[in-house]
Amino acid sequence: MKESDKYYLCYEKLMKTAPEKPLAELSEYKDLLARYPHIAESIRLRREIEKLEEEARSAKDRSTILQLRREINDLTAKLKRQDILKRLHGEGKQATDFWIRFSIGNLRLRLSSPVRKVCSSLQEKLQEQSRRSRLARAERFPPSLFDLRSLDSADRGLALTEWVKKRRVRIRPG
Repeated sequence: MKESDKYYLCYEKLMKTAPEKPLAELSEYKDLLARYPHIAESIRLRREIEKLEEEARSAKDRSTILQLRREINDLTAKLKRQDILKRLHGEGKQATDFWIRFSIGNLRLRLSSPVRKVCSSLQEKLQEQSRRSRLARAERFPPSLFDLRSLDSADRGLALTEWVKKRRVRIRPG
């Protein structure tokens, strides 16, 4: 596995974690922090901003909302500094590559979900049609020899007679 693939997996795991979870405790965060410290810190700041925005949306008190907005603005300024540091230390290209790869993966998932639903519904319809055609074929042909072997000779004749009567009624009603 290439080194960038290893760190991309860490990046992907961090991007998919919920904003409520503390990132500093995750081993992926520590791995990414060791190799790409500015990328890891910017992810942490983004998660913190998302968490505070969610709190601000659910807050009722105006003073709490203003305080949360101030904290969000402070974190946004820190995030801008991290972006500058990423470019300065050569992590900007890697961050862009990670982001593009992550976005394409998410897009594939979102697009494949409806396709899977359509395919599964088509598959169910085909199975139902196949079942119906098997039943129709079974009605057209006499009972199988395998089924007839299990019956004694009197029952065998009775089964064949019933099949002929059903077939005659279905073909020529009257």
